[in-house]
Amino acid sequence: MGLGMPADLVRGQYAGYRDEPRVAKDSDVETYCDLWCRVLKGRALGERRTIRPARGTLNAS
Repeated sequence: MGLGMPADLVRGQYAGYRDEPRVAKDSDVETYCDLWCRVLKGRALGERRTIRPARGTLNAS
């Protein structure tokens, strides 16, 4: 897979993280990222793929 532009990587904090036990209410720790890639070989050549963690992404596509 080939990586695109820096805008193809989004980092942030999942909703509700600061409500977790032992997490500071003003925490700015990044807890997830979305990474968009383009397939460079095979039948999926040129297709865009998203790599995304499961936790905190209820609206994942």
